[in-house]
Amino acid sequence: MLSKSFSANAPRNLGCWAVMSRMVLQIEQTIANHGYRTQTQGAVMYKLARGGAQAVAWIAEHGNSESVPRRSLIFGPDLFAAAEQALWTAIAYESFTTVFPLWHKLVLKAELIRPDLVRFGGEDEHSRRVRAYLQGLRPLADRERPHDAGNRPGTGGEIANSEHCSKRQRRSVLILLGQTNRPLPSDLRELL
Repeated sequence: MLSKSFSANAPRNLGCWAVMSRMVLQIEQTIANHGYRTQTQGAVMYKLARGGAQAVAWIAEHGNSESVPRRSLIFGPDLFAAAEQALWTAIAYESFTTVFPLWHKLVLKAELIRPDLVRFGGEDEHSRRVRAYLQGLRPLADRERPHDAGNRPGTGGEIANSEHCSKRQRRSVLILLGQTNRPLPSDLRELL
């Protein structure tokens, strides 16, 4: 929960100023600890740029349109804590949406289990079948028939019937060709 001085009713100019001031402070601390133009400083600048842009966008969207005079822009402990929380929340959100872009674009559903736990899913059976089909996992009816593959060169039939390969190699080739009656593992069966 954001502090009272930085709530959804806070003026936009105060919120943007506080977040940008916190970003500058973080950059100065990083340069003091790791040096100027180091790899660490570059990584911090990248994260701050993306997270800061997101935080400012949230402030612009949800903040109060009234302005605070410049003399009221005082970076006290409450405002510092609120700006820090907003900035690091935005940085975490940016990292999250980078890692899970399908959720961010509303392709996959997500369910908030606890404040620190999200469950992804939401695909119905039809969507799972379409995805499996597009990934090459075909239903048995759509697979090439064993008698069609035969021993034509290049189909693997000649390898599977060769005496020079092991049982494991033959089994692998036969599975790839769909020439075995053994059941598929359960996780593959679910997709078909």
